[in-house]
Amino acid sequence: MTLSEKLLSNNQFKHLLAFDLASYGAALGIINQYVDDSLVKVFEISPCGSSATLILLSSDVVSLQIIKSQSESIFKSQILAISLVENVHEDLLLAYLSQNKTVLKNHLVVLEGSYVSSALEVANSLLKANETLVDFRIIRTFPKNVVLTFTNNKIQSFEYKDFKKTIIENIQPVLKSYYEIN
Repeated sequence: MTLSEKLLSNNQFKHLLAFDLASYGAALGIINQYVDDSLVKVFEISPCGSSATLILLSSDVVSLQIIKSQSESIFKSQILAISLVENVHEDLLLAYLSQNKTVLKNHLVVLEGSYVSSALEVANSLLKANETLVDFRIIRTFPKNVVLTFTNNKIQSFEYKDFKKTIIENIQPVLKSYYEIN
């Protein structure tokens, strides 16, 4: 069982703090400064072209709030975007790890943005609004592109700042085959 699977199966880590950073070194610096590997765990550290993504998990939201505040002071010039997501929906990290199995509904909504931290926040809010997250994809180049794909039975009129939105109505079998693997 991988560390990510252990963290997901152990429901105690229900809050996350996600950073989009200007360098991989900044991600390592934040880990060195704040991660204790008991109260705060590293879910992912990933280079993305000439930037990096860092996702921390914790059962204690106050610890993540303190890390966020202190990081914004100490690593200010290195932080491109940051999001604290409280009470993470159980399907969010499964979709992030491509471990969810979803049957497509009538329509697809595709949101495309630049920051993993913002995408995690948007995806979590949509999941809590009973939307179905099909795919959470990160194109790890620089600049990176984050693609969230949701499915639903009626066209929703939600907008999110800094995300391009595409609605694909009445999904046809050929497109369904890209998402539904038998």
